[in-house]
Amino acid sequence: MTAARVAAWQAARALHQQLLGDDHPHTAWSMNRLADTLYMLGEYPAARDLHERARASSSAVLRRSE
Repeated sequence: MTAARVAAWQAARALHQQLLGDDHPHTAWSMNRLADTLYMLGEYPAARDLHERARASSSAVLRRSE
């Protein structure tokens, strides 16, 4: 894992947020992948924060589809 991978996931997340919004499944997915990468790099607090935000976003999408 490298800083380049983190930068790539950050760019993907930013693009998804800009184009699709915060509560879109693709935005949550890219946020979760960034969180996974941060976790593997040992950046646990940042990873936890992003995992929680991705989960909240996914939950919002699921609630709207019911």
